[in-house]
Amino acid sequence: MTSFILCKLVPDAPMHLGEKEGVLEETFEYIRSDTLFSAICNAYLLLYGREELESLLEGFKLERPPFLMSSAFPYAADVLFFPLPKNIDLSPHIDVKKAKRVELVSENIFKAALKGDVEDVIKKGYCLMQGGRVLVTKEEAERLRDYLGVRVAEEIRIWRKREVPRVALDRKTNASNIYYFGEVKFSESCGLFFLMKERNGFKGVEKRVKAALRLLRDEGIGGDRTYGKGMFEDVRFDGISFECERKDFFVTLSLYYPRKDEISCLKDAFYDLVTRGGWIFSYSGVSMRRRSVRMLAEGSVVRFAMTHEGGEDLLHGALVDVTPADFGWHRIYRYGYAFPIPLEVGGRERL
Repeated sequence: MTSFILCKLVPDAPMHLGEKEGVLEETFEYIRSDTLFSAICNAYLLLYGREELESLLEGFKLERPPFLMSSAFPYAADVLFFPLPKNIDLSPHIDVKKAKRVELVSENIFKAALKGDVEDVIKKGYCLMQGGRVLVTKEEAERLRDYLGVRVAEEIRIWRKREVPRVALDRKTNASNIYYFGEVKFSESCGLFFLMKERNGFKGVEKRVKAALRLLRDEGIGGDRTYGKGMFEDVRFDGISFECERKDFFVTLSLYYPRKDEISCLKDAFYDLVTRGGWIFSYSGVSMRRRSVRMLAEGSVVRFAMTHEGGEDLLHGALVDVTPADFGWHRIYRYGYAFPIPLEVGGRERL
């Protein structure tokens, strides 16, 4: 049994989580681990100053992080949603086209996937939501309908996306130009959650990290914060456990940047690659493009590396330095540590 800290973010406003640089109309529906880590670090800086932040980052740079963290995924009422492990093939029990669209699954289905028991859960009945991208059990769907007050004929919506019109004025001619800004708004009793794994040294910074998370309620996460986007009503802390034995493979709940000595772990792996770039958010006031890196997406299934004798699992990933060549105020890092959850079955599973 492995236990983690469960952090629930209760949204108080719509969010803009840009996924494609320069495409303002689009927004993602959950917060990726590198964005969340950067937001925590900026809040930590505001509360405790630059020296304390550098001290915190030193552990991550030297591969002694006091904690690991996942990306922040959606929840609805008491149902948590996780990325479907990429070695799971649902097509034998769900229409092939529909199976390919599934990205997130409920906690019950995710825990069954860890053990290779998804078939038994799917046979009892299932329901697809959010345009077929979210899979839940029939019992969970009925419970959510009752809790959220959704009629049987209506689709359960955890979040909704929309494009908000904006007007830009030319400084020379005063000519107006309409553009659209994408935002995601979560339904009542819905929001985002992420997991944290304690490591050596966490107790020394636990209160400060949690204080930084509470500060983000007012600071916000994501883009368009000057318009009040990305704010939270509350941050709630709880616990969650996964009952699975350590085997050969794990599924990562965060973005993962493999080091050179971990390339061998990608043998027989199942993964998608994402490119992470964007602009620097710095209290130095300087805005520049950070260097881009490619990472393994959440839900990727990777082989475990060797472990230290009698110690913790060897870390997977690293804190990546993405500082532009001409930026001299401080170093810019991107969080690339895997958040590993052991899988009892690592190969391609046709369920």
